[in-house]
Amino acid sequence: MTSQTITSLFSPTGALTGLLHPYEERPGQVRMATAVADTLESGGSLMVEAGTGIGKSLAYLVPLLARVTDERRGVVSTHTIALQQQLLAADIPVALAALGTEVNVALLLGRGNYLCLRKLNRQQLLGLFADSDAAGRQRALFERANSLKRGERSELDFAIPEAEWRLVASSPDSCAGSRCPYVKECFFQRARRRAQSADLVITNHALLLADVVLRSSGAAVLPDYAYLVVDEAHRLEDAATDQLGYRVSLGRLRGLVGELHSPARRTGSLTGAVMSKSVDSDELTEHFSRILDTAGAHFVTLHAGLGYGGEREERILREPLSVGAELDAELGRTSGWLERLADGAAEDEALELGGAARLLDGYRRDLAGLEERRWEGFVYWADGLHDAARLRLHAAPVEVGPILESGLWSIPEVAVATSATLTVGGDFSYLTTRLGFPPGEELPLPPAFDFATQAALYLPRLPDPRDRTHFSEAVAEIRRLVELNRVGGTLILFTSHEALRAFRSALEEDLAALGCEVLAQGDSDRTRLLRGFKEARRGVLFATATFWEGVDLPGDELRLLIIARLPFAVPSDPVVAARSEAIEKRGGRPFEEYSLPEAVLRLRQGFGRLVRKKTDRGVVAILDSRVLTKAYGARMLAALPPARRFGSFQADALGAYLAGP
Repeated sequence: MTSQTITSLFSPTGALTGLLHPYEERPGQVRMATAVADTLESGGSLMVEAGTGIGKSLAYLVPLLARVTDERRGVVSTHTIALQQQLLAADIPVALAALGTEVNVALLLGRGNYLCLRKLNRQQLLGLFADSDAAGRQRALFERANSLKRGERSELDFAIPEAEWRLVASSPDSCAGSRCPYVKECFFQRARRRAQSADLVITNHALLLADVVLRSSGAAVLPDYAYLVVDEAHRLEDAATDQLGYRVSLGRLRGLVGELHSPARRTGSLTGAVMSKSVDSDELTEHFSRILDTAGAHFVTLHAGLGYGGEREERILREPLSVGAELDAELGRTSGWLERLADGAAEDEALELGGAARLLDGYRRDLAGLEERRWEGFVYWADGLHDAARLRLHAAPVEVGPILESGLWSIPEVAVATSATLTVGGDFSYLTTRLGFPPGEELPLPPAFDFATQAALYLPRLPDPRDRTHFSEAVAEIRRLVELNRVGGTLILFTSHEALRAFRSALEEDLAALGCEVLAQGDSDRTRLLRGFKEARRGVLFATATFWEGVDLPGDELRLLIIARLPFAVPSDPVVAARSEAIEKRGGRPFEEYSLPEAVLRLRQGFGRLVRKKTDRGVVAILDSRVLTKAYGARMLAALPPARRFGSFQADALGAYLAGP
């Protein structure tokens, strides 16, 4: 695809004009589409920072869809379900219509997202959940199964608890493969077949990374691909840290056993085997009781050895732990016993028994690996130290860049990474290093919005947030800002749940008196919380963690964004501490090279919640004076969009921004 073709497609008289209403010509979008097309043609890599309003999805989809074939397949990976849905429902149909072509597109998610018809029908046949609150959900799921298009959990119009979903979700441990009576209707296998024959596969970061792990052992879950686009690329390191890590706990083992067999509730994946007499219920209960008793004693021993004395709830483990030989043996005995029973059982029961054995073996391997520190280049830690029953062991890679460099980026001929926030001070080097991204072209696009007229940045000089007087002054500042915001919603972002709860407690009564509807993360799930916030005329949402990004609240839905504290990661967090230590060992400066860039990217993500369209106006207030008093503050402010700054509370001027266009 030539630059002339792209310019024509995206021009005011081009093919896209009649497909998007109203259509808006965006120079940054044309630049990005041209860069993607050139990279697809010449090979290599491209990293593009494209802020909100650029139209980055169409900018990479148009040249990608024009190039892919079933022999030279493309993969687009995103971090969020919302973006996957946007691509499939809106952007891809528009791009294909503009190109006047047909391309076979498929969505492929991790196996656990798909309903297993064999397990569902078996649960229904056996009449499980008959005396539980789950009966209604199970009936609803059974009734809707035939009407599901893809069999994904996200298609359900009702919530189903995780433990119940796992009983009917597709799983490699209990899959009958070609022998399954539902093999032709199997949602997961149908999704895989669609992906195998597709020209373009849409997936998520978790499955993309799982595929990397499988390929290292000669297997794969994704079909081979020539072109890879990683959208929301700023989340790839976190996704890799999680996907490549390990964790065990007594709670995980109890949950696993409960999912396999719960005689009191007549639930569990082994209940069918018990009812068919393939396994004796009393003997099974005895085996599992011995496992849990041995595990309980083992975690008490671990807890005592760690010597918790009231300090932090987590601790890096620098030496191997005492290996749980008794627990390992007990897990091995039960696993072997289940395997022997499976050899002589009918097919359905054999699948259940064999699957249970493999789950126990998986826990056994993870526990031994964590206690023996088997994985090089990993940080090991324990948390939940105040209680043996809550003790958890973790391991995660210290640096994912080398893993991605040799694993992920070596697969495609062309790799494109994009996000709204990829640079620190206009420089891509921080994330290219963290992600092991191959050297290539880099394109930082200028903002699509006129931030000087659309956004005000209010920077009050409050006490340092570590000073005990900061809280009361910040509460007063929030109160008068919300009072000034008479038109739209207010989002207050925190860096900890503890701070969120404290500020909510101090402000809720006053905000209600102002006629505001107060909502807080934790009151409901994310979807319901955002829906309630959007429907409230003057909603005030207290939030943390995931609400710093991926939240789209245009117009009156969000007029005031308050950032309570600069989003630095907790230095004692085990992964943060290990990465800082690794930088220090090679002669670097952890704060400059890791902590500060991470905080800058996080702050930019938070700031990006406010202006989503060219008609949006509002105020961002940062209540952390370190952005003004510390040397690094200037770097953080320089990384933000060029909004008009206010150092004092000017009610009329700030009110004009809050009043909207």
